[in-house]
Amino acid sequence: MKKIIKNVAFALAFSSAVALQGCKGELDVKNLNNPALSTVVADAGSVANIPFGGALSLYNAMDGVGLSTLDITGDYMSSSWGNFGMRDLGTQPRAAYNNSVAYSNAGDTNLNLWRNLNSALGSAREPLVLINVEGKTLDKDGTRKITNSVKAVCEYLQGVSLGYLSLFFDKAFIFDERTPLNANISLTPASQVRDAAIAKLDACIATCNANTFVVKVFNGRTYNNAQLAQIARTMAARILAYHPRTPAESASVDWNKVKTYTQNGLDFDFIVNANANNYVTNARWLLNAGVSDDTFWSRIDQRIVSLMSTNGLQNVAPTGQPMVWGNTDLDSLDHNGAVIQDERFTTDWVRGDPPFIAGRGRYFFSQYFHNRYTATVDIDAGPCHLALKAENDLLYAEALIRTSGSTTEAATRINITRQGRGKLPALTGSETNLLAYVLYERSIELMNSMAGIGFLDNRRMGYIDTSTLQIVPNYFTPGTIPHYPVPALELTSLKLPIYTFGGN
Repeated sequence: MKKIIKNVAFALAFSSAVALQGCKGELDVKNLNNPALSTVVADAGSVANIPFGGALSLYNAMDGVGLSTLDITGDYMSSSWGNFGMRDLGTQPRAAYNNSVAYSNAGDTNLNLWRNLNSALGSAREPLVLINVEGKTLDKDGTRKITNSVKAVCEYLQGVSLGYLSLFFDKAFIFDERTPLNANISLTPASQVRDAAIAKLDACIATCNANTFVVKVFNGRTYNNAQLAQIARTMAARILAYHPRTPAESASVDWNKVKTYTQNGLDFDFIVNANANNYVTNARWLLNAGVSDDTFWSRIDQRIVSLMSTNGLQNVAPTGQPMVWGNTDLDSLDHNGAVIQDERFTTDWVRGDPPFIAGRGRYFFSQYFHNRYTATVDIDAGPCHLALKAENDLLYAEALIRTSGSTTEAATRINITRQGRGKLPALTGSETNLLAYVLYERSIELMNSMAGIGFLDNRRMGYIDTSTLQIVPNYFTPGTIPHYPVPALELTSLKLPIYTFGGN
């Protein structure tokens, strides 16, 4: 069964920042007339407001609990609570993902993620119909500053929405401003969705490079055209590098292209302002409980706690540390012979007794939770990071290593946070396991800076064996889902068979 894009775009509430519903079968409304968009919108200001809704939908996907729960199943964070599918996806042995219309946690796992990404994609489509298809300008003074700003933002929304669909689903719909509303489109494999995403981000970068403007869709944060281009480059590198479903597939990534993107990627932290109304801190609320909430949602997975005890891969983890908790052994690593030298153990982590129910599995237990972003979580306001400069640095270092580039330069990039925040000894580039140092730094420094990042790193790289300090290219806990299936509600609306992943 193919999808027909129908006209949901013309029911616009222009009095607010409109989030257009995109390619969603259960919300389709027929467009009988299919008029030109310019005959429906009232003024240029109305069109310029549309990306605000798209940016909100994209934020709700990028910082949503659906991706945070994947960090539980990716053995990066840990929680046995039944909320948000955490227990379902974290229990061992792994069960198949419950992709059914009746699943109570569908909304908090794959369904709202799917909806928000397609909504952002739909929002980006309509202004580009006016600009790219109908040749309209949104500026009355002929400067095209508003037009170019809206165009670039919409291209960014298209690229990141498609990119996230390619990262976290096995297939998705591809549509843009040149896709007729009555077109038949089919679900497309994730690799093709990724390629479409990169094309849109390249278009955004080109628009930014050719024009001068500012964008204000990121909830209180203003970025100029050059900064938006930097954000787009890092997002493109992220989409390429994180796409592989196994460590073996990482060899097929175009790492030279990743290197090119990150050479001129983020040199600042990409931030939006959280608030208690729309831009709520979903992921950080789930994964970064405050000190006063030490019996709350999640903990740092014991695998990462063990990794921290190597002091930046200087020494193996202390012997005797159980990776699966015993009945009485609740001693943490610092009480089991390890002296933690990584400064982030003090600045970013807080110790608290495990709050979980032992009968659900002591492998969920951990005495540490992540405290770096607590200030934003506790008041649901302030800076909310969507990508750190450090992520761009580490992607660049990884690309250098994987393309046989300068290991000295790679070490310099790793050392920025390894020394700067970790206070660990500098690397020289002569280390034989330099890629493991990248993964260590990603695991500690980038923790919860991107919802789902631990899941993606485990999927594409494997994990560090703390007895050998080498990367083991194992693929998750057996039975872990590699990505979400298309939601059952969407498949049902399209009269397609329901399928799933995971389990045996």
